[in-house]
Amino acid sequence: MKRRGLSLAETVVALFVLVVACLGCVQMFHFGLRSGSVTEKRSVAAFLANKRLTQLQVWAKDPTHFSSWSGFPNGADADFPDYGLQTTVSDYTAFSPCSGVQGSTVRQLTKSLKRVQIDVSYPPFTAADHLKVVSLIGEPPHPLAGLTVLVDDSAISNPVPPAPFTQNLSAQVR
Repeated sequence: MKRRGLSLAETVVALFVLVVACLGCVQMFHFGLRSGSVTEKRSVAAFLANKRLTQLQVWAKDPTHFSSWSGFPNGADADFPDYGLQTTVSDYTAFSPCSGVQGSTVRQLTKSLKRVQIDVSYPPFTAADHLKVVSLIGEPPHPLAGLTVLVDDSAISNPVPPAPFTQNLSAQVR
């Protein structure tokens, strides 16, 4: 007599393989959903940091605001109350790009830049759920109303030194 069908052992092994494959698919699906959620939270945190930095740049264009940063609102964004925003502003000392040229002294620019640090924390508020953005904001330009600039070039005999050799070039267009 010929045997037809599967034995009980073969059926149990087939079911075990099927269950393991299904569990693997469920875990991958769960990991994908969790990664998407984390990515969404990081994107919102980056958006909030960029939004706050833009607000600071616009706010600092007023010369009275640049000298005193105490009036800038700090704290959470109204649209995303679950996200914590902390803004820290401090003085930043830079050096003039022209200092040190031809033996001149190095000139420090002590009040023309502010260092801005924006910390965004998002749920579930662990150490990994944190974004920090650091930028520099420059002092707004001062109006030059009423200033007269006088350039005296009489002391300059030859402002452009002659080239070591000159050569006349001619071209013909056809």
